[in-house]
Amino acid sequence: MSDQNPFEDLDFGEETPSEPQPQEEKPGNRNFMIAAGIIGGIFLLALILLAVVVFFVLPQRNAALREQQQALLAANTATAFAATENAQQALLLLTPSATPIPSPTPVPPTNTPVIVQPPTATPTLTPTSVSDAQKATLAAQQTQLAEGKFTATVLPTSTALPTTGFADEVGLPGMIGMGVALVVIILVARRLRSS
Repeated sequence: MSDQNPFEDLDFGEETPSEPQPQEEKPGNRNFMIAAGIIGGIFLLALILLAVVVFFVLPQRNAALREQQQALLAANTATAFAATENAQQALLLLTPSATPIPSPTPVPPTNTPVIVQPPTATPTLTPTSVSDAQKATLAAQQTQLAEGKFTATVLPTSTALPTTGFADEVGLPGMIGMGVALVVIILVARRLRSS
């Protein structure tokens, strides 16, 4: 038997480290901090834009709306005043004046012969009888209808959708979009942490 160890050549990876190795920093933590910084920056930018809208845009729009309402009110007042004046003038024209109107001079009577005619029978229309004029009118209307010249008036109808309801008041589409965006952010953050 030989004194050689048959297992010398095998490497089981159990070496004792001679010096302590520095621990490697996890790259996922750095990526998470970058993603959190980006989200924080977006949130801060949204707050700044919201403040600009609240303090600058909305007051200007409200002032313009107030001016428009005041101009409309002034125009309505002027219209009502003019209509009142016109009605008062028309009323003055219709009221009799206090000055007497001179009566016309009487005309002397003339000798006009009176001709007496025998009474004639007046035709009475029954509900079923139709005159020739009515028949002609009906025939003309039917001719126009057949030729396509007669058009019916179309009443306008609204095609706009109403802006009432829960989804319009609370901004449901925006909330759904924000929810989807947050789910995407969560998935990306988990993916970055696991890599």
